[in-house]
Amino acid sequence: MISRRVHLEVDRCLAHCYSELLTPHRPPGLVGLFLSLRGRVAADLRTTVVIDYQNVHLVGHAAFDKHLPKHETLVDPALYAGQLVSERNRRQREGYARAVLAKVLVYRGEPSAEHDPNDYARSQRQKSHWQRDARVQVTLRPLKYEYQRDARVGQRPCTTAARS
Repeated sequence: MISRRVHLEVDRCLAHCYSELLTPHRPPGLVGLFLSLRGRVAADLRTTVVIDYQNVHLVGHAAFDKHLPKHETLVDPALYAGQLVSERNRRQREGYARAVLAKVLVYRGEPSAEHDPNDYARSQRQKSHWQRDARVQVTLRPLKYEYQRDARVGQRPCTTAARS
């Protein structure tokens, strides 16, 4: 489920970019918004794609390659968003505005540097790599950890990261 914070960020971006939103009722099956600037449809629609990374990653892994480890089957947010926009444009009927990818907002859990240093370092490298594309903005939210009662003293704590 996308958090309220994500909804507020999307609303802020839309309010900043466009003065009016018109949701289409036709043709059936059309998904998205037509953006209007003072009564005319924009030539190119500036598009923001919002990604809940954990869901996209796990569904993609399950659908395409279950045999590789999950940390080797990553999704590049800019490439993924570009493919979404490209497919949308390909399916769009003639005469309708074409979408142009303007921004990619990625929301992802951040492992603890204390409890999961390898995954923490990996997530920081991925964030840095993804944000090389100026359109990508990654927001990391700290994962919540639940401790198991019988963890062994002197060893790494037995934890499970609760994805939220």
